[in-house]
Amino acid sequence: MLRISGFSTGLDIDSLVVDLMKAHRIPVDRVKQEKQQVEWQREQYREFSTKLVSLRNEKMFNQINTLTSLAKKAVVTGDQVGTVTATNQATGNPVVLQVDQVATAKKAFGQYTGGVDVKSTTTMSELGIADNSVTVNGTVINFTGTDDVATVLKKISSEAGAGVKATFDTASKSITVTNKETGALALNFSGDLFSTFNVAVDAASGVDAQYWINKDLGGPMVTSNSNKVDYDGYTINVNATGTATITATADTDKIVDTLKSFISDYNEVLTSLNSKLKEERHRKFLPLTEDQKKEMTETDIKLWEEKAKSGLLRNDIILSKAATDMRSATTALFGTGADQIDITSLGIETGQWFEGGKLILKDENKLRQAIEDDLDAVVNLFTARDTSDTSATSQTNGLMRRLTNVMDVALNDLANKAGTSMVSSDISFSFNADSQIGDMLRRLDQRIDNGLDKLVRLENQYYKQFTAMETAINRFNSQSASFAQMFQ
Repeated sequence: MLRISGFSTGLDIDSLVVDLMKAHRIPVDRVKQEKQQVEWQREQYREFSTKLVSLRNEKMFNQINTLTSLAKKAVVTGDQVGTVTATNQATGNPVVLQVDQVATAKKAFGQYTGGVDVKSTTTMSELGIADNSVTVNGTVINFTGTDDVATVLKKISSEAGAGVKATFDTASKSITVTNKETGALALNFSGDLFSTFNVAVDAASGVDAQYWINKDLGGPMVTSNSNKVDYDGYTINVNATGTATITATADTDKIVDTLKSFISDYNEVLTSLNSKLKEERHRKFLPLTEDQKKEMTETDIKLWEEKAKSGLLRNDIILSKAATDMRSATTALFGTGADQIDITSLGIETGQWFEGGKLILKDENKLRQAIEDDLDAVVNLFTARDTSDTSATSQTNGLMRRLTNVMDVALNDLANKAGTSMVSSDISFSFNADSQIGDMLRRLDQRIDNGLDKLVRLENQYYKQFTAMETAINRFNSQSASFAQMFQ
């Protein structure tokens, strides 16, 4: 469209149109501000979604595993026959392990006695080896005449079918070949390489482990090619002969540390939730328009937007329910009848009313004593699982399991409302557009587009009117000039 800008009138038409359009832009700016608030709200939802996923999937998952699988530790008296770990399944009954023989791997050794100064870089051709292959435990390994000793031995060691480790010692000019598995397994090999180095099997190597379990009680003697012993909830890696008595006791320090970590992680999320729910709302601080930002410094913009973002989730229904259910889950009773217990029996309490359900380990000695008295009861209080009851106050689910169920509900609600992820703790994870807020943003975008189209039409209309005015005045001026010439 042709626009004439004040040639006849001397008016600043562009400035006049801008001023006239300001009032008409206000409704569009308000929709843009509403959209910005919704986007900020969605980002804050995602912030809490990631916190809940992290607490559920990463922190509590590891804490549950720690309590269920490492709640006990092994105590070894007598000879130190190996390293011992105890799982939660260890009964604690004494296990007497008598190790008569430790399993060793079959080994072969040989030294070069020829006239070549053998090094790891000496090639097969230099050693006069014509047969460029060897066979180890039935597997053929090929090489070339230009391959050196180090390369050939590396090929032998890396061949899975051979199942050996081959090494070279420069000082003694010797090769050692050792089965990767211990026990009385065969070690067979052939080829010019081994003949050249006079490699032969060490007859004393490659024996099975022999040990007794509770020999005095008529327990069995076991022969095994492995030095790993799994018995009664214990895992023992044998490395010496002798006799040891193994018992299990509660790993009190580990359990206390795990529960302290849980309390800290839980309090961090709950405190953050409570803080957001109580955050002050500054309704006069709306998102800034582009024109407003042009008149402000970056520092002023930042301070303004902090106020504008505050309180967007104040008393939010989803977060309020999550916070309430989390508090209920931690204080509910576990078990039935006379066996009912709760966290107060472990010296754990909720804080003052103004702390919003924060957990406090009030009496660590009480917790330690509870662990020593009944480890299973303590572990179950936190980790017991009943998939048929997903309520926040389930008496058949442990505290951490109840919290998991609470967070599942909250994450599902957040996903439906804001399109956040139920499985990712990545704060940059993309939103799912098929959500309530996603629909809302699409409607706002449509309103903005419609408003902008209307503004363009209105702006063109103003310019059209001013252009018509300019044209009319220009015609009037021309006519006036013509009349003036007629009467001269």
